[in-house]
Amino acid sequence: MKKVLKQLLRIILVSLFLFISTYLLHSQIENLQATPYSFDLFKVYIFHLSYTLILCASFELVLFFSPPFKEQLGFIYLASVVLKIFLFFIFFSEVLLQSTLFTKGDKIALLIPLFIFTFFEVMVTVKMLSRTS
Repeated sequence: MKKVLKQLLRIILVSLFLFISTYLLHSQIENLQATPYSFDLFKVYIFHLSYTLILCASFELVLFFSPPFKEQLGFIYLASVVLKIFLFFIFFSEVLLQSTLFTKGDKIALLIPLFIFTFFEVMVTVKMLSRTS
């Protein structure tokens, strides 16, 4: 159990560092632009941080309490990506379905945190799978 708590703490710390560093950089880039984004960048980053922490912690706990599921962890992760997109659409449907069109910068700004946190989730999942094999 001590090893699991250590892994969870590591995931939390790296996730928070990733959140703080990328959000601050991204918000500085937004401040340099002539027009701000048509959505709240902080909320987008908070969504991705929360989802990543819940997902990675769940995977770590599943591996600890239900070792037979380690064989299925990759497939579970694929399903979680679909769930992430679905939840993102639900939480941000007002912004995504608004009558004004997104600029190219808005679209890219929505995708940047998605790719950053999804890459982190993949790296954590791969590390868990290699650790348990």
